[in-house]
Amino acid sequence: MKPIFKMITAVMLVCVLTISALAADTGSISVTLNTSGGSVTVYRVAEAQDGKWSYLAPFHGGDADQLAQQTQNAAGTKQNVADGTVRFDALEQGLYLVVQSGEFSNGETFAPFLVSLPDADGNLTVDATPKMSLKPTPSPNPTPTPTPGKKLPQTGQLWWPVPVLAFVGLVSFAIGWLRKKHDA
Repeated sequence: MKPIFKMITAVMLVCVLTISALAADTGSISVTLNTSGGSVTVYRVAEAQDGKWSYLAPFHGGDADQLAQQTQNAAGTKQNVADGTVRFDALEQGLYLVVQSGEFSNGETFAPFLVSLPDADGNLTVDATPKMSLKPTPSPNPTPTPTPGKKLPQTGQLWWPVPVLAFVGLVSFAIGWLRKKHDA
């Protein structure tokens, strides 16, 4: 009875370790947003080979927005849930491009960014929080810039002290110059 028990335990242990090893090759990316609505898409753009990134076709260069528009092989697209978190599970190890693929309810956007799976610390569960910004809206009627006139702005400053102070300054200068000339 004991040898059969040991054999069954060994087989179960090998099965569990095999499943754990296979599951360790995949990971997940969680994108935390401060808004609701919209959708997020991830693209696997590269895989690690000999310690370097080897880009997959069609990701051999170019702008992130152009790359996202050119390719149809997304690793996943998910709608943003009410709590503002989008999670992509069972992703192979590699370099992923995360892009916004739908409008958010408050009009915010984020720039595409890259996520390494695993991250620099070797974690296969990566949490990313992009910097959100409002989409710029052009103003329909720009306000004309006023042209400066010869008038002083109405800040409470008066004109009458200007000539009085100029005259007092000239008189003070002349008195000082004459005293210096007289003393020398």
